[in-house]
Amino acid sequence: MKNLIAICTAYFFLCGCSTSKHTAINSNEKLVGLWTETWLGADSKVDYVDTIQIKLDDNNRILMNCINNHHYTYDSIFFNKNELDYRFDNTVDPSVDFYVYYRLKLSKDEKTLLGPIVNIKLETDTVRLDKIR
Repeated sequence: MKNLIAICTAYFFLCGCSTSKHTAINSNEKLVGLWTETWLGADSKVDYVDTIQIKLDDNNRILMNCINNHHYTYDSIFFNKNELDYRFDNTVDPSVDFYVYYRLKLSKDEKTLLGPIVNIKLETDTVRLDKIR
């Protein structure tokens, strides 16, 4: 009887882990597509709109690429439930590190990401990404 309980417990644990993995895969797929980035702060110094492509690699990791500016890199990308966190680096001048940290929340209709940013100078702003495809 103890073996049966142990086997059942192990089975349900493994099924739960498997479901969690599939949930993460499906969750990341929500982000795949083209997104436009708009800075919303009243004092924002950013007056242009970037277009960001989000893809998944073979291991379901999120890859981000700005298709209209190749001096940008994205790393430390994490998506948990409905929150996307990542770090952006403007590499136009390789001698200067200029990082921006994003924490964006996905809307219920999965077409908008909205949230705060903070850069390496501790300046803050609000950014919205709109899914265009």
